[in-house]
Amino acid sequence: MPTSVSVVKDLVYVLDAANDGKITGFSINRSDRLVHISDSTRSLGLSNPANPNFLQSPAQVAVTPDARAVIVATKSNGVLDVFTLDRHGSPSATPIPTQSAGAVPFALSFDKVGRLLVGEASGGESSYRVQRDGELTTISAHVANGQAALCWSVIAKGFIYVANAGSNTITGYSENGRGQLALLNSSGVTATTDAGPVDLAATLNGRFIYQLATGAGAIDEFKVNDDGSLTRIGAITGLTPDNGTGYEGIAAS
Repeated sequence: MPTSVSVVKDLVYVLDAANDGKITGFSINRSDRLVHISDSTRSLGLSNPANPNFLQSPAQVAVTPDARAVIVATKSNGVLDVFTLDRHGSPSATPIPTQSAGAVPFALSFDKVGRLLVGEASGGESSYRVQRDGELTTISAHVANGQAALCWSVIAKGFIYVANAGSNTITGYSENGRGQLALLNSSGVTATTDAGPVDLAATLNGRFIYQLATGAGAIDEFKVNDDGSLTRIGAITGLTPDNGTGYEGIAAS
């Protein structure tokens, strides 16, 4: 039950959400083929069934930008598991667990200096410093946005944007030089979206973000302004709306 993949340089980690949950590592060789990293599979010990409840399953895997650790968010367990990686990309035997600063850690991303940003489905965003030994030090703890069911996050022009599936909104956050977070809008609403926003993607230059609104069967398009505000520039419609088989996952280049 693979649910998430993270790629940093030639290192790839995949999250399997079934049963106990596990991660497995791969490297990308010179022929652009995936090669399994020997002894890289590690269990998360979640004791779930083969098809776990959505909130009981792990959410996302993320390799740190320096490829020294791989992190997993475990939703209702409220834990961020950090496996340190050796120079070959092999993980430590067991993870270093950190209790999430906010309930239901879900979306993982990293700022330009490698600080960890965690979007919590309980409606907030936290920031952490990743220590060399794998310990996480909290910088900002659960900056609440007043919105419901935060699902995904993306960074564009140095701002953090999160999709709120239960509110049909996007919340923007700013980050100062110390990694402290603040809402761009006191209401927590930087933009409204079509129904059921579940995933976000940003272009590499950070000028545009795209919001997959599964409930409406649409992709909302936004321009990222220099002050972090979003201007809606259009939408692609006609996708299969969410009835248990709607589209999930989006990428941009």
